[in-house]
Amino acid sequence: IAAEFKQQKATLAKQREEYVKKSTTLQRELEFLRHQCDQIEKEGGRESNRIIKENHKLQ
Repeated sequence: IAAEFKQQKATLAKQREEYVKKSTTLQRELEFLRHQCDQIEKEGGRESNRIIKENHKLQ
């Protein structure tokens, strides 16, 4: 039982580490996309603004 407990604990620790890595990566990507969106909005253009508004609805 003790060995099984150790194995489960090790598995959970590994899963948590992977989760934290993925979460950090996704946060960076989200920040990058938000920055891109801001840049597109600054450039203007009716078509760009329409696409951005539609994307916001979908989110």
